[in-house]
Amino acid sequence: GASVHVAAQAAATQLRLRGAHPAFEAMVERNGGHVCERATYGGGSGDAATTRVSLLTSQINDGECECADGADEPGTAACAGRGGRFWCSSKDSSGASPKGKFIDASFVDDGICDCCDGADEPSALA
Repeated sequence: GASVHVAAQAAATQLRLRGAHPAFEAMVERNGGHVCERATYGGGSGDAATTRVSLLTSQINDGECECADGADEPGTAACAGRGGRFWCSSKDSSGASPKGKFIDASFVDDGICDCCDGADEPSALA
């Protein structure tokens, strides 16, 4: 009945993270989040210490750069200058993915479409 239809819909739903490579999306969905190293700076010496941090799925693309490598913010410019990258996907003639390229996070939401499909910009500009 209706409950079987709802369960089938839920099983077909896949996590979508703006700017994330499909392999990263799959890993976050499988693990229910992301584990990374967080750099903390202190003491005025410029030295950084790293600690492991476990992020919930809701903390991915939340506008706060928590991971030292910028991996937690693929769809925002929050990790620009810290290794953040946005995945511009493109499909080949068969419709298969994940073909595409990474662009630096500093190009996200800057008013210039860098991805062929405009995915790096707000929908109003794309």
